[in-house]
Amino acid sequence: MQLAALEGRLDQLVDELAQYSGHRTLWLSEAGDLIHSEPEDMLEVHGYRYIATLFHPGREELTTATLKVVPVELFGPPQVPVDTAAGPRFTGGRSRQNPPALAGATNQAPMGAC
Repeated sequence: MQLAALEGRLDQLVDELAQYSGHRTLWLSEAGDLIHSEPEDMLEVHGYRYIATLFHPGREELTTATLKVVPVELFGPPQVPVDTAAGPRFTGGRSRQNPPALAGATNQAPMGAC
């Protein structure tokens, strides 16, 4: 799971779990989704992986329990849409054939150099 997506989901879970008066069990689906259920629900038979059973967890407790089970990707592949119909586009980089000019440099010779 991407780190940014996990952080967002953990924030949601803290809010969701605060609404329950008892313990909740966290599960990881085969697709990588984090869900919670009643502790009596045995979701292993449906392909879920047990994470922890917690009572009103804070963000730190929830993160600690989740990171023990959930694989985290710090950086994923770039998500750049490709529009081939529009042709090449400028990405902000500079080529070696056209290096950036030096600060304060001009195309004129200094005074008295000729």
